[in-house]
Amino acid sequence: MSYRSMIVPVLAAIAMVSTAAAPVSAPRVGIASFEALPKPLPLPYHAGDAKAAIAAARVRAAKAHKRVLIDLGGNWCLDCRLLAGVMETPQMRPFVARHFEVVTVDVGRFDQNMDIPASYGVKGRLAGVPAVLIVAIVTSILVAGIRQSSTTNAIVVAIKVSIVLLVIVFGAFYVTPDYWHPFIPENTGTWGTYGWSGILRASGIIFFAYIGFDAVSTGAEE
Repeated sequence: MSYRSMIVPVLAAIAMVSTAAAPVSAPRVGIASFEALPKPLPLPYHAGDAKAAIAAARVRAAKAHKRVLIDLGGNWCLDCRLLAGVMETPQMRPFVARHFEVVTVDVGRFDQNMDIPASYGVKGRLAGVPAVLIVAIVTSILVAGIRQSSTTNAIVVAIKVSIVLLVIVFGAFYVTPDYWHPFIPENTGTWGTYGWSGILRASGIIFFAYIGFDAVSTGAEE
């Protein structure tokens, strides 16, 4: 596979993802061929703690409302160095810096840092390099929202349970045990008036009242 067929789709993907959120113009690289890139080509991949670099980039991206661009490759790969050279051109450098926090990850001969693409759902051996992962920083926002919702829900539940307990405690002083006899009054001869038929009738009324309230509240929420 030629270097042109590898790098052009990568650059197109970078431009498409960065312009998806806002109507901005993608840059036009002012070179006719890759041979016109400045020499020597960059050597962007270095040994180091890639996970720490990605974590730091995620923090910076969240603060600056950018995406994280994870460039997977190796200095042995000409395509990877050509991609780095294109991204360093005067047209691409400010565009990438404006939309992305770039992290280069050395994958060696597909035997280093392969757990990083796997953590983003890329299983197995990479089909080739350069490979680019573009990560939108929404996880931290979701986590913060879940935590806030959980805290609010716990507070509301505590208030509701406290009210129920207060009603039980203070209501106990107004209970008249004499009214418990007979516990189930005899039926008067009319279905649904006292007796077991009265219990069934009351249960049905309460059940359908609850279903109706649930339907109204669900419809109002939607």
